[in-house]
Parts: sequence; C-alpha cells; structure tokens
Amino acid sequence: MDIEQQFHRNIPLSQFTTFRIGGPADYFVRARSVKTLRNALQHAASENLPVLVIGGGSNLLINDRGIRGMVVKNELKGIKYKGNQLTVRSGEKVSGLVDFARKNGMAGIEFMAGIPGSAGGAVFGNAGAYGKAIGDLVKSAVLMKSDGSEVFEVTPDYFGFTYRRSRLRDTRDVLISVTIELAQGSPEAIGREIDQIKAERASKHPDEKWGCAGSYFKNIDPQNPGERRIPAGMLLEKVGAKSMKEGNAMVFPKHANFLTNPGNATCEEILKLAETLKTLVKQEFAIELEEEVLFINEIPE
Repeated sequence: MDIEQQFHRNIPLSQFTTFRIGGPADYFVRARSVKTLRNALQHAASENLPVLVIGGGSNLLINDRGIRGMVVKNELKGIKYKGNQLTVRSGEKVSGLVDFARKNGMAGIEFMAGIPGSAGGAVFGNAGAYGKAIGDLVKSAVLMKSDGSEVFEVTPDYFGFTYRRSRLRDTRDVLISVTIELAQGSPEAIGREIDQIKAERASKHPDEKWGCAGSYFKNIDPQNPGERRIPAGMLLEKVGAKSMKEGNAMVFPKHANFLTNPGNATCEEILKLAETLKTLVKQEFAIELEEEVLFINEIPE
C-alpha cells in the first residue's frame, strides 16, 4: 500500500494521549511495522514535514490547536527473550513488558509496575520509580534516524541517560527495540512484589478516568551526593495544591504532583494551573519546579 493511502487528515490527538487533550494533526499514521515507520519518516523528510512520533501518549500535553506536520503512532509490537536478556519492541506497553517478565520468572523490572505508556516512551524519558530507572537495565537498542534513512544498533552509552531524560530528546532518533538485562527469579515472588507496587500506586495515583499524564513535575535534585531527591509532590502538598483547580483542570486530591483532566479541561487550563503551582512553590521554598510532562506546542524542526 502506498504510504499516502495510510495517512489520516485532521485526526484529534486527544484520543491518543492519557491527558485526553490535544488538537488535530495535519497528517496521522499508525506504524505497525518497521517498513511503515520508515516510509512515513522518509515521506515526511521528502515533503519537509515536521514529525512527532508518539507511543502510549502518557507524559504528553499537546496544544489545543493541534500539530502542523505529521504524527506517527508507534505500534511496533513483540517481546522475546534469550537467557536473562529480554528484547521488546518500542510500541509495547510497559504493563505488557512487566507482565511478560513476571510470567517468565525474570526479575529486576518490578519497579516499573503500574507505569503507563510504551516501552519506547519509557526509554525516551528514562522512566522509573523507587530510585530505579529503565536506563539502568538497557544493554543495547535498535534505532532509526528521524528521517528514516538508517537503522542502527547502539550500546547504553549512546543514550546518555540522566534523571527522566535520554539523548533521544535531542537526536530525535526513533527507538525500534530495546534489550534489557534482568535476572532469574521466582514468578511467585516477582508477582507478589508487582502486586504490592501496583496496590501502592493505586492508593495514591489517579486511574484512567481522571485523564492524567503521570507526574507533572520532576523531583528535585538533592543538595548533597547520595541523598534522595526531594519529592515535588511533598512541596506541592505543603503549598496546598491538592484539589486546586483552573477551569476544568484539577490537581488530584490524593497526590499533589498529578494534574488531571476529569472532564473537558483544555491544554491552556493545564498550563495555567501548572504555572500557579510553580509560582507557589518558588515563593515558599525558592525552588523552581521543572516539568516532567512534555508540552508539545509545535513539532521541533
């Protein structure tokens, strides 16, 4: 099929983000194969169209006006393992990756239980919890250049992993698959830990009905090496952020670092609420909060 026959015009992106916010994309295509992904990127490059590749749609806030250019939804699926190494394609959900490891007695990724989004998005943002991050597990990966011109393999050093960030934000390379190294374990013991983590997250994190992109602000770097990061949610709670509202946007009542869209919130309302929270924290603690959620106003050239 010709790649242009797979394009959809003016598709609202709100249906593809966990915030349930986002205007239409000029062009939208689902990439269920490497060939489709390559063809879409090459076509966009030939037409000088900016490209945004999305996965599970978490950790994203897209403007209400929409996106000028092409949005590619990465739906590359597949998980396999050999020994203690597990290779997952980037469009797989993090939940599917955790469940696969659980069923096959592979320990070490339990901390990712309950984290939304795709494997590709997790690597892009070096997602993690409880002082651990997926970048710690990466052994190798297969990437594609942002113009579809080359597929190549890299080692972990290529990513330059730091707290909630990888080099992919700068290079705009597209992750095809990632191989992580785990350890042998008891499926029963792994399952108990996963269930415990999920229960803990469920007790204080919003579920899908709220419309949420995950933790909105990054935790704050410690003043001294070896110390734990200061939770942004703790600072926000101290300034009375819980249940604050801006129009239809609302801070989650049980955790102050989750901004939510329980109804018909707009991108502008989320941004205004976030700015209010940043101001309150800066006034009270002289700390500048930094967004973890990626705001897409326009696709970078």
